[in-house]
Amino acid sequence: MQHLPRRPLAGLALAFITGTGLGLTASTAPLPLLFISGLFLTLALAGTFQTHWQGTLCTATTQTCLLAAILGLGWANAAPDPGAGDHTIPTLITLPTGASLTGMISDEPVCVSKRGEKATWKFPMVVEQVRAGWSNDWQQATGTVRIRLYADPQDRIPTYGEHWSFRGYLAQATFKKGLFAGKPGSLFFSGKASKGRFIDHNGGNPLVATCLQGRTWAGRYLEQGLGDRPEQLLILNSILLGYYSQIPRDLYQAFANTGTLHVFAISGSHIPIIVNKSTLGNCLYPL
Repeated sequence: MQHLPRRPLAGLALAFITGTGLGLTASTAPLPLLFISGLFLTLALAGTFQTHWQGTLCTATTQTCLLAAILGLGWANAAPDPGAGDHTIPTLITLPTGASLTGMISDEPVCVSKRGEKATWKFPMVVEQVRAGWSNDWQQATGTVRIRLYADPQDRIPTYGEHWSFRGYLAQATFKKGLFAGKPGSLFFSGKASKGRFIDHNGGNPLVATCLQGRTWAGRYLEQGLGDRPEQLLILNSILLGYYSQIPRDLYQAFANTGTLHVFAISGSHIPIIVNKSTLGNCLYPL
């Protein structure tokens, strides 16, 4: 009798999808879920490396612990982070209105457009203080705001881990489809870099900062020889380095209309290159 081939990845994927669904429907803090997942993963590893454990019962127990760990990771990944939500900021400010925000830059700013000497930068900021209008009445706040910053060539651009204060205008998106349709979404803040005030650079994770600096270096390396090919450079930066926000809206829509938008879901480390030596020379075929 010929046995059907086993597909372990199917079970792991199903467990992760189930956990993601639980995370989207049940409000649970991610930290306890990560702890429980780590515990199940440790049990699964212990069952794998203990060679004197034999039998179907041990194998089934190990597999169950592994599936439970994957389910917990999916749950934690989709669970809302109470420390990074936007729920406390709108209660302090009537939207839309002028506002001032103080907080830490939580990711690398990305230049999304240039018009002449002016540039537009986008980045998220973890808010610590907020005030409505131009008063001096600062209030404590928690949440993440997506910043759109308009800069001139002489303006200083924030970097990851720095604390800044910005003045500008807030707006809030609303989910149009899906489970959260009609509910408030992310907060967006627009302002000028000239109105920003640098506070300090004593924030962020040093390891994350080092990784972001490496990605910036890689982006500059990719620019060599592609100065006259801006669209090709944007695509390379998006696929290889994850700079998705750099893609112009019309180019993004073109990929969506042709059913090829999925190429931007591929990370650079997952793209194998096959070198085919032929009479026509060396041709590169990315898979």
